[in-house]
Amino acid sequence: MPDYTATLDDGIEGLRIGLPKEYFGAGLDAGVARSIEAAVAELGRLGAEVVEISLANTALAVPTTTS
Repeated sequence: MPDYTATLDDGIEGLRIGLPKEYFGAGLDAGVARSIEAAVAELGRLGAEVVEISLANTALAVPTTTS
């Protein structure tokens, strides 16, 4: 197995991060949206590339909660 912890301090420059567009539709709390936008901006500032992706089967997911 690769040692995944060996590069934890290397930074995120050049990392590509996918943001599923299906998660940002109707019903998303405005505060959550602002927090995500701030996180995306910070990731970009640190050198990551954030790209929109699609998870086409998201509508088939079964929502769950924990108590």
